[in-house]
Amino acid sequence: MRTWAFAIAFALSALPRGASGQEHTPPVRLEVDPSPDEAACPSLQSLMGDVRRRMGRDPFAQEASRRLTVRYRRGSEGWGARITARDELREGRGVRELARRAATCAELLDAVGLAVALAIDPDAPLAPPSAPPAAPVCPALLECPPPAPTAPPSPPVVIERRVEVPAPGVPASLSLRGGVGVGATPLAPALMMAFRSRHAGPWHAMAGALYTRVASADGGATGFGLTALFGGACWGTSGALRLDACAGVQAGALHSVVYELTPLAPGDRLWLGAFVEGALRWYALGPVFVEGALRAAVALYQQRYSVRGRAAVAFEPWPVALDATLGAGVDF
Repeated sequence: MRTWAFAIAFALSALPRGASGQEHTPPVRLEVDPSPDEAACPSLQSLMGDVRRRMGRDPFAQEASRRLTVRYRRGSEGWGARITARDELREGRGVRELARRAATCAELLDAVGLAVALAIDPDAPLAPPSAPPAAPVCPALLECPPPAPTAPPSPPVVIERRVEVPAPGVPASLSLRGGVGVGATPLAPALMMAFRSRHAGPWHAMAGALYTRVASADGGATGFGLTALFGGACWGTSGALRLDACAGVQAGALHSVVYELTPLAPGDRLWLGAFVEGALRWYALGPVFVEGALRAAVALYQQRYSVRGRAAVAFEPWPVALDATLGAGVDF
């Protein structure tokens, strides 16, 4: 009874109510977030199969705008599952957490399948759980083998906590990476901070800042460094190992320092470019990830630097600036 009570309460609050039936219930997209223990938990295919059996139809569609996300976790007293619902506008409708005092994560399949089915259509008639096979009727005691022992009943579902999320903020990730940069400046250490919107689909936005330390040029007579801001859009995969491809614009100031000469026009100079970036992200521990990236920025506007009285140019930035960085970040 606790399982049914929880599932019905979750269904009524998670998704908008509507007329039951396949022709009136929009399809949903079911997702299972990766977790360190997902290998021992019900897979996405087994969970979808359980829901289809209960509802007597297939309520799922990969391109559906309504989404249900399941994430398994290990608690202090057993296994649990966190179920998040989002509507057509991808706004959060609620977060629920299930917990079972069970030794294995696989025992969550019945409870989570029932909760997902009722969240999709609270008024749909559901098939009962599969009944165990009936014991054979024997004419004499010696003609039949003894009945197989019955499995102990599953422990009841316990509601640990209920959290309403009517309008969550934009989920995002923040990473800090260090490496080297060359092209806009001589070869020098670089530091990059990147902010990304955490995406449910393949597309997301990014913004951040890049700093390349001043490095000497022209035999040590001058030095150059770069500070820039960037922004753009990315396409990425999902899972514990993710690949992102990004493109955008990068603008900042190229700093020139004179060590042995007298500057005629001191100050910073504009550097403007368009960049493409490839990043590989690995979620090593929950929301914490390790990330490496390669970036190429094509200069749209830059200046070259010369010394009065010399024919040779003191420093001329490359047409393409390159950065290679490695670091870590966290989802929040």
